[in-house]
Amino acid sequence: MPRIIYAALFICQIFLLSACSSGEKSPEVLGEELIAALYNGNSSQVIALVNLDSGLKENNKSPELTKVINGKLEAATRQSRNKAIQNGGVKEIVVTRKDMDTDQNRCTVYYQIYFNKNPQPQTEKVSFLKEKGHWKIVF
Repeated sequence: MPRIIYAALFICQIFLLSACSSGEKSPEVLGEELIAALYNGNSSQVIALVNLDSGLKENNKSPELTKVINGKLEAATRQSRNKAIQNGGVKEIVVTRKDMDTDQNRCTVYYQIYFNKNPQPQTEKVSFLKEKGHWKIVF
């Protein structure tokens, strides 16, 4: 009997390890990476994390529009970085709420950003879309 229990535990462990090593990031983690990149002034990471394709219709995808959107993301990154500097840097990013659509393919995650010199947290909201099994940040 103990051998059966050990075998079952071993199989469960294998499934657990394979699930944890899948590399798929949750919406909460992706959003936290985006917010950290914004407040650290890393516009190239912000642009890499945001999924522009899901927000644009097929006939609106053009290099000019992508350039405009990237410029807006860079400006938002500069603004967030300046806010972080004025408030002594980011102390902590905390998930406060996650709203999942009924089809489980869209969600919105809410965050509180705490700063070192300002007791008043900043609230941020990030929207996500699941495409081909992977969560993407929607612009």
